[in-house]
Amino acid sequence: MKKAVGFLGLALMALCGPAAHASIQISYSIDGGAAVVCSDAGGSFVQCSNVIAASGLNILGLNATSNSPGGPSLSKATSATADISNTDSVTHSITISVVGQGFTSPTAPPAPALVLLSHLGGTVLVGSAANSISFQSCVDQSNALTGCSGSTLNSPVSSPNITAVGSFPNDKTGLITSLNATYAIAESYTITLGAGADINFSASTTLTPTPEPMSIVLLGGVVLLTSRVVRRKQARSTQV
Repeated sequence: MKKAVGFLGLALMALCGPAAHASIQISYSIDGGAAVVCSDAGGSFVQCSNVIAASGLNILGLNATSNSPGGPSLSKATSATADISNTDSVTHSITISVVGQGFTSPTAPPAPALVLLSHLGGTVLVGSAANSISFQSCVDQSNALTGCSGSTLNSPVSSPNITAVGSFPNDKTGLITSLNATYAIAESYTITLGAGADINFSASTTLTPTPEPMSIVLLGGVVLLTSRVVRRKQARSTQV
């Protein structure tokens, strides 16, 4: 009997296979060259080694995090770099993709809709007329590590001006009315730096439920009641 139970357990394990683990990954390509991949299977943080490229494009402290599998009120992925500089005498570009897998919450429905917030910010330390940056957040329903390629649940593209020295904050939002578990959250950059340019950036992509209609109605009722009470008190004090 014990042997039968043991064989049954082994059979079930073989059928079910190992449990799937979430992953977080960064990939980048300089001037359209071969992609370099930094990943952490089953982790929530990944950092690429500092790069001093032959082209003169240097990358320091490129990292990403996620809170996979997320929660009822928030799922997020973030990325940042301490510094990207072009020490060459000609323009160079870099494409960066950040993907966090394995998100199971929040979904829509049961939430009426989800707010996709795409935030990008940073500082231009050395400007150039050739500088440019585009950034987009997306949600991939197939839970793949392909980034924003082929995804239809995208935020608008952020393209702040980074030609002059100074900060460049930029936020974009969108609504997602249908999203099933399990999904990936991704961020995609294309950065072009002119000769001598130097910047840093940080970004975040978040999914949060919109307030339910009944909650909005109740909140409106509370505000209306409060304003009436205040007006009555003001009227009484005037009469006295």
